[in-house]
Amino acid sequence: MKSKPFTFAQIAVLVMLALLTLGGLGWMLHLLLTPPPAEVRLSMTLQPAQMLTPTLPPASSTAESSPSPTPTPSQASCLPANAASLSARVRHVLDGITLEVEINGETRQVRYLGVELPQQSELADALNRQWTENQTVQLIADPAVPPQSEPALYYVLAGGVFVNQALIREGAALPALYPPGIACIEAFLQEEAQARAEQKGVWKDLLAHLPTPAVSIGLTPPACDCNRRYTCADFATRREAQACFDACGDYRNTTLDPDHNGLACEELP
Repeated sequence: MKSKPFTFAQIAVLVMLALLTLGGLGWMLHLLLTPPPAEVRLSMTLQPAQMLTPTLPPASSTAESSPSPTPTPSQASCLPANAASLSARVRHVLDGITLEVEINGETRQVRYLGVELPQQSELADALNRQWTENQTVQLIADPAVPPQSEPALYYVLAGGVFVNQALIREGAALPALYPPGIACIEAFLQEEAQARAEQKGVWKDLLAHLPTPAVSIGLTPPACDCNRRYTCADFATRREAQACFDACGDYRNTTLDPDHNGLACEELP
């Protein structure tokens, strides 16, 4: 039996079916071979942790404060307790340790108690003027000093400056060992030693020219009291004066060697 040939329409239909079949197979292969879409991952960038610096609260006003240092002579701690005091107006600065003041309408000269001038007094004059000129000062008496002394001897406070002590501390003046027994003499001697150690004021030049004590051969004269201020009248011979000067140096006994050549009381035999 002889088969009938396909018509053009049948062939077109078969071609379309084949194309559709191939398209479907291609789509299925595409789905099978294409990997699934990657997961959307949310990334979180973590910032490094910040270092928190603790903030301390301000100190309470009720907190205990550091103890104050022990008062020193520079704070007038040596002044006698309950000592009589006067307020005075400085009219003139007469020298490094002397003032002319007005007290209750009366003019008097006041000298600094426990202080004397060295031969070089320019520094004392300048400091005294700086601290007291045209100022109202406080005059503090010492029970060891007779009230009728002339000129009147007082410790002097000018503002925050204890002038007697400050002059010695700056090397502008020396402690006076008269009258004896005053309240601040030990404090003044300590301040003089400090000024000397620091070569302040007159001590700078004085110690630079201080000769080395000579070694004496023979009998040793009696030891000198270096807390006493000697004069040449205290010695019979130049040898005695020189021995005392060498023992104490040009520290306590500048009057024995006024020209600072290292020879004491050159006028003595």
